[in-house]
Amino acid sequence: MKLKFDAEQQFQLDAIESVADLFVGQQTTSGAGLFGESTLGMFQNERGIGNLLQIDEGALLENLRSVQEKNKLPIQSELAGKHFSIEMETGTGKTYVYLRTIFELHQRFGFSKFIIVVPGKAIREGVLNSLEITKEHLRNLYGNPPYSFFAYNSKRPADLRAFATSNALSVMLINIEAFNTEDNIINRANDSIGGVPIELVQKTHPIVIMDEPQNMESPAAQAAIAALNPLCTLRYSATHRNLYNQIYRLGPVEAYDQGLVKRIEVASVAEEGSQNDAYIKILDVKAGKRSIVANLEIESNHKGEIKKTKVRCSTSGTESDLYALSGNLPAYDGYTLSRIDAELGEVEFGNGVVVSRNAAVGEMKDEIMKQQVAETVREHFEKMLKFVRSGQDIKVLSLFFIDRVANYRNHETGAPGKLALWFEEVYEEFRQLPRYSSLVLPPVSSVHDGYFSKDKKGTLKDTKGSTEEDRSTYERIMKDKERLLSSDEPLQFIFSHSALKEGWDNPNVFQICTLNEAESYVKKRQEIGRGLRLPVNQQGDRIFDRSINTLTVIANESYETFARSLQQEIEEETGQVFGRERIVDKRKRKQVSLRKHWELDEHFIELWSRINKRTRYAVTLDMDLFLAKATEALSHIPSQEPRIRVDVASLNFDQSKGILTTKRSERTGRSFGQSLPVPDVLSYISQHTELRTATVVRLLKDSDIFGKLRSNPQYVMDQAVAEIKRVMQFMIIDGIKYERIADSEYEMQIFKDAEIESYLTNMRKVEVVEKTIYDFVVCDSNVEMSFAEELEARDEIEFYMKLPSKFKIETPLGSYNPDWAIIFRGDSKLYLVAETKGTDRADELSISEQLKIRASEKHFTAIGEAIYLAPVRDMSGLSERLKSL
Repeated sequence: MKLKFDAEQQFQLDAIESVADLFVGQQTTSGAGLFGESTLGMFQNERGIGNLLQIDEGALLENLRSVQEKNKLPIQSELAGKHFSIEMETGTGKTYVYLRTIFELHQRFGFSKFIIVVPGKAIREGVLNSLEITKEHLRNLYGNPPYSFFAYNSKRPADLRAFATSNALSVMLINIEAFNTEDNIINRANDSIGGVPIELVQKTHPIVIMDEPQNMESPAAQAAIAALNPLCTLRYSATHRNLYNQIYRLGPVEAYDQGLVKRIEVASVAEEGSQNDAYIKILDVKAGKRSIVANLEIESNHKGEIKKTKVRCSTSGTESDLYALSGNLPAYDGYTLSRIDAELGEVEFGNGVVVSRNAAVGEMKDEIMKQQVAETVREHFEKMLKFVRSGQDIKVLSLFFIDRVANYRNHETGAPGKLALWFEEVYEEFRQLPRYSSLVLPPVSSVHDGYFSKDKKGTLKDTKGSTEEDRSTYERIMKDKERLLSSDEPLQFIFSHSALKEGWDNPNVFQICTLNEAESYVKKRQEIGRGLRLPVNQQGDRIFDRSINTLTVIANESYETFARSLQQEIEEETGQVFGRERIVDKRKRKQVSLRKHWELDEHFIELWSRINKRTRYAVTLDMDLFLAKATEALSHIPSQEPRIRVDVASLNFDQSKGILTTKRSERTGRSFGQSLPVPDVLSYISQHTELRTATVVRLLKDSDIFGKLRSNPQYVMDQAVAEIKRVMQFMIIDGIKYERIADSEYEMQIFKDAEIESYLTNMRKVEVVEKTIYDFVVCDSNVEMSFAEELEARDEIEFYMKLPSKFKIETPLGSYNPDWAIIFRGDSKLYLVAETKGTDRADELSISEQLKIRASEKHFTAIGEAIYLAPVRDMSGLSERLKSL
């Protein structure tokens, strides 16, 4: 099959047009972009035929500013050199765009010499493949101009002379490593061409296209680019480090919103309820001048929830005791650090346990990895089934990233490793299921293979993707790109080490599974980038159906963690953060100011005097009722063995909240039934609930919970702590009583002390200035923004203000900061304190928020001078609440 290219995708045409518009004013006759003996009389002895820029820098700057204004980008006052940045999200056809831009510039202005510079061998082979498969399409699109391209090879210097002297459209592809040092052959005199090879290139004044320029920012790389004597550089990337003269932007949010890339979902495979043994993993060991520090990943108890946590450890003080660092989890009792060896990458504990970089303790890595393989095969078959039922002729590919070749295939003998054996086992298992009987499933031996580099003896190697041994691997992958898309090719599951780390993608990759024993070296954006491109069918047509275009990432971490890491990478790499208007620029922040003489405003004084009273609270607890309710709650704790759990969630890009997750399904994997020693349950529960040991004994005995402890003690203990705290919190709030403290008030100074600064997109400019004390109102959500607009617009609202963060009501569950103070004029004047949420129903809030709201109601009741309403979503909800009083 052959890939087809859509020449009418508007976002790609916009990117091409943005570059072409830089040269408005350049002559457009067929020969105007060339210089030589017949035009300017240059290089009469050693002349090459090259590009001529006929507009000056002033015109170029004006063109740049026009393009930036058209594309709603920051408009510059001066040129940052002749370097122009085009930002395009991975998977949106960046390579196609710059190859077509070459033809566009040649047709419009006669520019004929182009050099594509790439940072590594993988990207080089990908671009070379793109040059080959787009050649016919692009020539037909632009009237079949004479056109040639080649990849630079230091053994063929004559190619450079042909490039320099050709009067046809010529494109050279070169790796930055081939010309960034004086020792490179291209920079050394060569008798066969009568000079230094790079001088032939320099005289053509080429337009240089930089693919992934953020990887070519070193001084040596920048000097090498400048040595090419470019007319200009066009810089294409999704993750620019420096945006020189940015002329186009298609970011991740726009790409996902417009359906230009696949949607993303994450199937997270993780152990659940297996915290009965210590889990310790070395992240790194650093030797300083005075001490050696180990950064470890352990499990710790954080607010009643056990999570994997990074901790810093040394052999002195509290940093040596994992029991303390874990929040006193019993599994870590006795794990006191006694030795750190930076050279070996080892840590040893007082109980004799040694942990190394390659051997974590308490990690169910094989079980997790096998489940990941199973989930990949399941998702693969489900996609195939969906396409068959919908009549879509689309081949499905799955990609596995692994960090050790030996896990898939023995380096020397070629015998299958554990990953290959697991894959074949689960493939055959799923293949036999009646659900997939309608699928045409090839024999297991032909559906999977690995792409790994070999040394000169043919031995498989673990490489980093930048060695000479990788070249043949890249060539094989790239040349097989279209063959892999054909249903005639049985290969569907691809295992790779470093070769697919970057520079390779295939539109029909629908599953990506990361199988890592060590810390992942692949960033999230790089990882998903291998499968973001929209798929094609067997006719080579691109598929734009959003119900089909989903990439599933099978990860060994929670989907929340995956989404959080992905959002952080996007913000760090683009320099922008998610905000109310899609994304907001970090630099666009504003300080909120109090209006002049605000403290003398009669409405402010009137309202403030009614809500600024302080209170104290006391709690009475009916112990018999507490014991009865807690016993009932504990009796319902299930007996659950440790197991592997799979959660599948979709990732959605929200304009105000960032990357959100929505769980699609939940599956239970293998359970691990076992009989474990029971730790000191009484001390653990007593310590975490602050109940006396005798009270804990009574609760455990009356609830008959002891029989559930043996199979999973840590899980049962944590559930018991959570249930006891929940019952206690509700009873404390029921039994709380506030009283006003005589002559004690919040000071007006808290308004002056509050230095409020926020992004402009999170702020609303106050139009009716007499209604509040600020010039802008900072809103934390769309709900607050709409509420602020209503407060200003409604006639019955005489005055309102956002309460500063230091205005806090103390509750047994922590302090609480209400949102708004309002003077409401209905039949009579009312003084209100309101808390805006996305709902008017308290029972839809978290338990913690519900309890704090109930406590706040009692605080304002004790003051008796203002009404507390919470939660309210809008003015309509507020009015309804007032009617019910």
